Amino acid sequence: GLRVWNQTEQEPAAYHLLSLCFVRAASSWVPPMYLWVLGPIYLLYIHRHGRCYLRMSHLFKTKMVLGLALILLYTFNVAVPLWRIHQGVPQAPELLIHPTVWLTTMSFATFLIHMERRKGVRSSGVLFGYWLLCCILPGINTVQQASAGNFRQEPLHHLATYLCLSLVVAELVLSCLVDQPPFFSE
Repeated sequence: GLRVWNQTEQEPAAYHLLSLCFVRAASSWVPPMYLWVLGPIYLLYIHRHGRCYLRMSHLFKTKMVLGLALILLYTFNVAVPLWRIHQGVPQAPELLIHPTVWLTTMSFATFLIHMERRKGVRSSGVLFGYWLLCCILPGINTVQQASAGNFRQEPLHHLATYLCLSLVVAELVLSCLVDQPPFFSE
């Protein structure tokens, strides 16, 4: 199965810019914590200062489709360890907790995209920062996993990881674009 970091194994320092444990912890927790701390404040801000709703533009629809695709991929990442536990194969808690945290965070990010449209927000610095963190930190982790060459052991896990990273990069690019102005102002 998928190997979890073992603290008794030593990683050669020359292979990694940052320690493997730090990169995995940072990539797992920093982007979700960023959104869960700033998201409610941002939601309150757009609720109080929002204008009227935005049109259902192609940009909004694309952001929502990518958000729903990310939710489905993280649902898959939660379902696989649950299925393995049901089959009697022991799984490390990390393999269930990490995807569950990201599933709820991606659901919250997709909800924020929807609320921005309803409140007339054309561009979001909070979501841009979130997608940027989601690209940088998990991207470093993904590159380190790819360089380790464990693709044959868990091809579905790696495929889902690369697909999630590709969708997050697409969300980052879309968050740089500004949507059309609202129909009416309140």
